[in-house]
Amino acid sequence: QVKSGDEIGLTKEHYAELEIEWLIYAMNKGFSVEDILPDRSYQQCMVVMQDSEVYDAYGNIYPCYEFSYTPMYEKDEYKIGNIKLSAETYNKHAVTRDWFDDLEAGKSWCKECNFLPVCGGGCPKKWYQGEPGCPSFKFNMEDRMALQYVLKHNAELLSNVKEYGDDR
Repeated sequence: QVKSGDEIGLTKEHYAELEIEWLIYAMNKGFSVEDILPDRSYQQCMVVMQDSEVYDAYGNIYPCYEFSYTPMYEKDEYKIGNIKLSAETYNKHAVTRDWFDDLEAGKSWCKECNFLPVCGGGCPKKWYQGEPGCPSFKFNMEDRMALQYVLKHNAELLSNVKEYGDDR
């Protein structure tokens, strides 16, 4: 299966490089950038919360808004249930609902990652699809830390940093 990123997109590493250049460019153009370092993520998404549900027009209940009306997710393993059926028939272990248990059991690459407390593992849906949901800051944290220092302690240094695309 070919993903759009394979043909027309950027790798996460390349995007992370460009992101730093874009941040510097935006700062030099006067855009306000409050904080470059990421905050801790306590909850990735609604899909891991037991009290969050999505309903489609047929009464199907899903843990993720991307599951409804998507042929790839028509199987029962992705559904919590249907409002027409008794709650006793609901699938309490629909895909993504066991995210924290699976993470703790080491079933993902995330458990050993230093950034897990900050990103929370990214998108659980992507993880179950075998796609790392790693955020860009995993690939440019050193540059982000340097920019944060400059932003907080020495903003005038930004004017000495070559602007992205400004080689006129």
